[in-house]
Amino acid sequence: MDRTDPLDDPPALDPRQGRPRHGHAPALWLALPLLIGCWSHAELGVTPWAGWALGVAGLALAAGRTGRASLAGLALAGIGLGIAWHAALAADRSPWGGDPGPIHLFLRIERAERDERGGWWALGRVEGGSRDARRRRVLAEGEGPPPERGSLAVLRGMARPDDGSSGWRRSQGVTLRLGRAEVREVLEPAGPWRKACAAAGERLRAGLGELAWESPRGAGLLVATMLGDSRAIDGGTREAFAATGTLHLFAISGLHIAGMAAILVATASRLRLPPRGSAAAALLLLAAYVEITGGTPSARRAWLMAAGMLACRWVERRPNPVQGLSLAAALTLLLDPEAATDAGFQLSYLSVGGILLAGSPAAREATRPEKADRLARPAPVARVRRWAGGIGRRIAEGACIATAAGAAGAPLSASLFGQVAPGGVVANILLVPMAAPPLALGMLSAALLATDSLVAVRRVANALAASWLEGMARVAELLALAPGMGVERAWAFPWAGAACQAGLIALLLANAEARGWRALLLPPAAWAAGWLLALAG
Repeated sequence: MDRTDPLDDPPALDPRQGRPRHGHAPALWLALPLLIGCWSHAELGVTPWAGWALGVAGLALAAGRTGRASLAGLALAGIGLGIAWHAALAADRSPWGGDPGPIHLFLRIERAERDERGGWWALGRVEGGSRDARRRRVLAEGEGPPPERGSLAVLRGMARPDDGSSGWRRSQGVTLRLGRAEVREVLEPAGPWRKACAAAGERLRAGLGELAWESPRGAGLLVATMLGDSRAIDGGTREAFAATGTLHLFAISGLHIAGMAAILVATASRLRLPPRGSAAAALLLLAAYVEITGGTPSARRAWLMAAGMLACRWVERRPNPVQGLSLAAALTLLLDPEAATDAGFQLSYLSVGGILLAGSPAAREATRPEKADRLARPAPVARVRRWAGGIGRRIAEGACIATAAGAAGAPLSASLFGQVAPGGVVANILLVPMAAPPLALGMLSAALLATDSLVAVRRVANALAASWLEGMARVAELLALAPGMGVERAWAFPWAGAACQAGLIALLLANAEARGWRALLLPPAAWAAGWLLALAG
């Protein structure tokens, strides 16, 4: 028998030889079929009877078989389940055929916010009133105090069908709009949990606005950072962040949830609290934070993944991020099948999926030392060279992650917004690391709201965070002036965006075990760029 090379790592230690890079992720075979099924019913109009037939055929194909035939049958059954599940629970997306004019609607409020003009808008589902409006999702706009999220209210206003011109309204399933809306009666008020979270959100918003020195633009950016409210950012600043592909920094997502979870767990460990109890308390606090900030798809995804990671720690199992992402997507779709067409859900899961399948592995491959260098005795290196090497590795990691996330979301960005940001890789390398200090200061300010004896410290923390964010805004404005930073690209054919996105997802999954950062990043980037150049203009 040939002797092994002593410089070779054993398969158990070398990620190039042992088990699959991402481990086993059976939840992926539930999440993807469910997503395809829900999307097919929403966008293609596949009937629930066809879904049931597809599910029965899939189960028949999987029965008594093993291997690929069994997987194919289960995938077909999952698609059929997604079609039927979406048809049973989703709002009616057919064009509204009623007469425009005054109308009364019994609306279950799913989301309500104030707009830039001082009025409000609310998104809800009709549970009573006009018969031809039942089970429809309505966008209501009015003046005065907005309805409470989670309440069942009687609204009166001027009804008109949605014209379908907004990609965001289409993604929410809005088919009816209610202008000059008034809340006539509240039949069911919001529950105690929702009310407590709303009150905490208002207190947090007011507390973040107290600064030791003036910084109007920075104050709005701080509110957007901590509450995910991009409306607090002035128009020019928001356009600069959007043009550079960094507006996601102001959406509650993994950056916020992971950072807060890490700080809470580290604090509990420092205080020597019981690990399981402290982890459960951290999850409850993060759940409250997700609810306070509006329960966006990206925040819920991040919370579910954090819950999975902490659960793995409880049972002393190695966490699998791809399995966690798949479970989060499957649970979200089972609880809310309409999330399949939500722009926030799609962008969040696509970007994180691209990072997990291509960006993070490519970053490890790009910064991985050669085998001989890893096993050789480290030579003394000057401190400046060591720092320079560390900065170079961080830049390489940031470039890999930003490229993967940008490529994964580019087709959808072109579909929804008619714009892509090829220069966003550079902007994200610069701005994403800069987002950590104001987030930490904002968390400190939120914690200090519990006491009135440290108001001065809280105001200084807010002012420091606001000033830092104002500096980030100036960097974003300078980057936005660079040629090619943001490019307007809209699909020439309605089917092109979905076809490009489906092919990109398949390519990311098929290429997940590739070796070398070029093999991981170049195929998805070339696929997205080729489609955008050929079929978008």
